[in-house]
Amino acid sequence: MPKKYKFVCSLGFADAFGQTLLWLILIVFTLGLAIPFFIYFFLKLIINSTEIIEVLNSDENQISIMKESNQDAGSQVNNSLII
Repeated sequence: MPKKYKFVCSLGFADAFGQTLLWLILIVFTLGLAIPFFIYFFLKLIINSTEIIEVLNSDENQISIMKESNQDAGSQVNNSLII
């Protein structure tokens, strides 16, 4: 039976709002030159706060975080995606 996995994002509203507010101020001061950097760093924030977890017994309420060599699988995926 194949294992089932799902993505869980632990990014909070305050984190996203604070990051967006700071970037909007920076975009105004740089006259729009910071927009490409905002998009990159905001997507990086979302990906870095996302984890891959294994769903046990086909019941989505029972989950366990995968561990491999003292590092979870979500961090391994994030490290390979973000340079």
